Amino acid sequence: MIQYPQLRHQPTYKAILYQDDRENKILRKWFKQLNKQNILAILEDIKTLELRWPIGLPLVKKINPKLWELRSRLNRQTVRIIFTIDKENKRIVLLHGFVKKTNKLPTNLIKLALKRKIKYEKNLLSSKYRLHP
Repeated sequence: MIQYPQLRHQPTYKAILYQDDRENKILRKWFKQLNKQNILAILEDIKTLELRWPIGLPLVKKINPKLWELRSRLNRQTVRIIFTIDKENKRIVLLHGFVKKTNKLPTNLIKLALKRKIKYEKNLLSSKYRLHP
């Protein structure tokens, strides 16, 4: 979680990266492909999401009842991060990130994010997603 020492209130929701079965944080690999300036801009949008959830357009758009997309605008690119909300544990689970190249969100990416959401829910009780006191 990002620390906010200058703020009076900590975020209500904590953003976490989805982990696969081998505990690889898939978005971390994707972030490493981006330049530092873009990473900082995306992290700023994630911080805004944590602090202001629920939030709408232009930063967040609902895809379906279970998924949303974080919409980061960078220099000449538009970056999207598909996420879900774990209301019980107050988490924003970042499922998949990509550079948007078309106007329509590809169906295969929605299906991939839904599969990851289901895996997250199944693994919620395992050590990789255990809540720390």
